[in-house]
Amino acid sequence: MIDEILFYKFNNIKSILNSNGEIYLETRREISELIKLSPERFYEIELSSRNKNNLPPYYIIITFVYKNNEINLEFLNKYKKIIYKIGNKYKYIYFIPRGEWEDDSIVRSMTYESLKNLNLEVNPVKILD
Repeated sequence: MIDEILFYKFNNIKSILNSNGEIYLETRREISELIKLSPERFYEIELSSRNKNNLPPYYIIITFVYKNNEINLEFLNKYKKIIYKIGNKYKYIYFIPRGEWEDDSIVRSMTYESLKNLNLEVNPVKILD
C-alpha cells in the first residue's frame, strides 16, 4: 500500500515538473510524513530544507581527499567546509552558493586546477563515505 501511495505521489511530482525523466528522491523525511503531503507541499518543504542546509540545488558541493588536514586553499576559505578523517587521509567538503559558483569563473578554474589530482568531485552522489 505504501509503495502505491509513494508511486502516485512521485508521478504527481513528475507531472508538476513536466519531465519525462526519472525521479530520484533523497530526503530525511519519514515515509509516513511523505504520504500526508501534497506533491506541491513536499517540493516546497524539501527545497526550503535544502536551502537552509546548504544542499543542491542552492549550493554546489565539492569534495576531495588529501593526505593531511592542512591544505592551503585561500580561494575557498570564505566557504563553509567540513573535514573528516577516512583511514589515514582527510576528506574535505565545501559548500559554495550556486550563484557564486556559476558567476565566478576564477573560483571554478582554480578549484579544478588545484584539486584535479585529489579525487575532486562536484556535487557527488555520496558525500560521506
